[in-house]
Amino acid sequence: MAQHIYRFRCLANTSRIQLCFRPVGGQHHVPDDEVISTFISERTSGRDRLYAISLVILLPDGMIRLHWTCECGYQAVDDFQEYKSGSTSHWAKELLSSGYITHARISDRADGGFSKLRMKVNNVFARAHRRISHLRSTTLPTFSTSGSGSPVALQCLPSQKCRWLHMCLKKRPFATKLEPLHVCKDEKRNDYTDATFFRALRNAYYTRRSWREKLLFKLKKIEFVEFELCPEDLVDHITPDKLPPSLDEYDFLPPPPLKKCPPIGAEHMMHLFTSCSAQPQSASLYLRHIPKRIDKALSFPADVIEGNTAWGLHFVEKLNSSLAVTVLLSISLIVGIGFAVCWSVWKKDVQGAFGVASYVTSVMTLAVMTWQMWSI
Repeated sequence: MAQHIYRFRCLANTSRIQLCFRPVGGQHHVPDDEVISTFISERTSGRDRLYAISLVILLPDGMIRLHWTCECGYQAVDDFQEYKSGSTSHWAKELLSSGYITHARISDRADGGFSKLRMKVNNVFARAHRRISHLRSTTLPTFSTSGSGSPVALQCLPSQKCRWLHMCLKKRPFATKLEPLHVCKDEKRNDYTDATFFRALRNAYYTRRSWREKLLFKLKKIEFVEFELCPEDLVDHITPDKLPPSLDEYDFLPPPPLKKCPPIGAEHMMHLFTSCSAQPQSASLYLRHIPKRIDKALSFPADVIEGNTAWGLHFVEKLNSSLAVTVLLSISLIVGIGFAVCWSVWKKDVQGAFGVASYVTSVMTLAVMTWQMWSI
């Protein structure tokens, strides 16, 4: 049975659409240059009838999607811009052999609605399972690793003493500030592993946030960026998905030229930073792929007018909509109950009071949920 596949670009030139037509009742050639609308209207008559039309959204040229499942059960997808063919597949094999993930799949197509829903449901159950396991045991899980998962010591060399990670953090109200993090030795003077590194990264981020910032804002994503350092350690001209062009001042793998970007997917970085407890305790795979400045952290010289170009991690924040939803729902509940009590006392009508209160609370709840959905 013949299957004709047509590809055309959207007006926005951001994605490609794949239209599949499968004629029933014999093979029939359809000219490729025929307009799709004419093709649909005219080719459904006679013995040839329209059997199925499927639209498959392909990723932009050079983009590869990696579907992965963490050791803890969390599932997500990350998109990579490939500059060398097969680099994403190599990264997936490296993660699998190291024991960080249990499943990986490479694709050049966007996911459908059902796949996204299934992934969200799985992550809800995986998160609940992790919390139950954490309540049962106070010790962190350990995993045996082999092959490329063995640790690589980040030693301080005599000529190049330390490794520093540049953290670009928001400084209210509008500025961004550089906060260097020493990533050579942990508090016990041991070489950093992925587990201890992300623990130190979380501690460095949250200790630099005030309680108001923790309450009103939450972390959205962590980007690999190029930036310029300005006076007072302020950061400007932040460009995402950029890595150092050489190893002269920075230490990271794989060495230039760039194979893919970002080195670690955005969803993967957020999972490791926020909720993953399944990093092998003796490996440093992720840490090796993050650019670290050699010898000393970047500082702005007093005699330099223009900014200094550097690379690091940018912590992008957004408003904590959950807080706003919680406050508005609490207000609607208090207003509804207060109205019901007052109406019952003044009008001696309990049923009518709670009927009106239920309506007010329902309308306000629906309005809040609608606002939250539009804000996502």
